[in-house]
Amino acid sequence: ILFSQDVLLEDTSCEKMIKQLNLNPGIIFPTMKNRKNNKMFSKGGTINIFTGKIKLNTKKVPNNIVWADGSCLCFDEITFNLLKGFNENYFMYFEDVDFCLRAKLKNIDLIHVETTASQVPNGPSPYLRSKNSVLLSRRSNSKLLRMSVTKRNLLGTVLLFAKFRFNESKNRFFGVIAGWKAPIE
Repeated sequence: ILFSQDVLLEDTSCEKMIKQLNLNPGIIFPTMKNRKNNKMFSKGGTINIFTGKIKLNTKKVPNNIVWADGSCLCFDEITFNLLKGFNENYFMYFEDVDFCLRAKLKNIDLIHVETTASQVPNGPSPYLRSKNSVLLSRRSNSKLLRMSVTKRNLLGTVLLFAKFRFNESKNRFFGVIAGWKAPIE
């Protein structure tokens, strides 16, 4: 079980996830809850290739889970080695999305388990969010996703500028550039 340093698990979370892993090897994940406001923030993620939106679902587990929040994941050594681990080019943010997308390409299931883990999410910096989402889109084989993620980030840059959030706008813009310059491997 891989989890962030600030994640707290329910008493039976480990047992539930390992039991599911033994039944169906894949990537197992719980519902993630924000400890500050007690609201769910992740039940699995989706990607919209048309809008470039990479989001976590908060209400229900999506029918076609594309990725799981990396704050808490359970998988076996075979899966980890088959996927060659996490891509270190991300540093922080989107390495979980990349890991899960590679798993989906190898027909490895992403399985939600009815248990809760909690965390105090801070959200990515504008620079890292832009850089890593562009890098993720470039690593995909979808020209549409590359175009929509880049457009979404540039629009976000303009909107932040219009809200007089100049530093965030600048960081997001330079994140897009860094995402296009980053090695794909």
